[in-house]
Amino acid sequence: VAGEWVLGVEGRKGLPPIESFFLGRHFMYQQVYHHKATRAAEALIRGLFARAGELVRDGRPPDRLPPALASAARGETVSLGEYLDLDDAALLSCFAQWESSDDTLLAGLATRLRKRRLPKTLPLDTDVEESLWLEIERRAREVAAAGVEAGPGRARLDVAEDTPYDEPEGLTAAGLWVLIRHRAPQRLGDASFLLGELRGKTVRVPRLLFPGELREPILAALGDLLPA
Repeated sequence: VAGEWVLGVEGRKGLPPIESFFLGRHFMYQQVYHHKATRAAEALIRGLFARAGELVRDGRPPDRLPPALASAARGETVSLGEYLDLDDAALLSCFAQWESSDDTLLAGLATRLRKRRLPKTLPLDTDVEESLWLEIERRAREVAAAGVEAGPGRARLDVAEDTPYDEPEGLTAAGLWVLIRHRAPQRLGDASFLLGELRGKTVRVPRLLFPGELREPILAALGDLLPA
């Protein structure tokens, strides 16, 4: 193609497995990485790191803070040794220590993570302007900022995104091609109906994440923004 070698598959035999790969990857993201429980747990961990960073920058670093996290919070370069020391055992140890922190927000997040008291999720409509999602997040943050373990970050908009299949534009040798005897090479998206339909399309799954105990006040604050 364009005078260059390409990476291709033999169409009649190779196309079905390639289609299955991309569809399987998409379904894996839907059912595992973008599952509401996975995203909720990730939100707790991100919240822990964000709060620890705030405390470091305020001159009140939490106990047992790994050097890698302290360096990152200060905007410094994380050394290779610090990075390699940041394993699961180190993180679990500092999370356990943070449960008894004097900082109420940090302690609350660490306790929720260990006890798997994950944030609740509210699926949002995908057929609306993104500005509506942002207004929903703003109102929820106002409610969360006034609650116990107060902090607006306890309510947040989470948008999981996946592009099941994409390919380079134009006549370049990049990407995968389908080779069928006596025919010119074709891009996967041109040779496969399934991949052609998915090509370049991004699937977005918007959710609002918030603590379970704030469900009623948050839903009340969002009353006029949610479908009847």
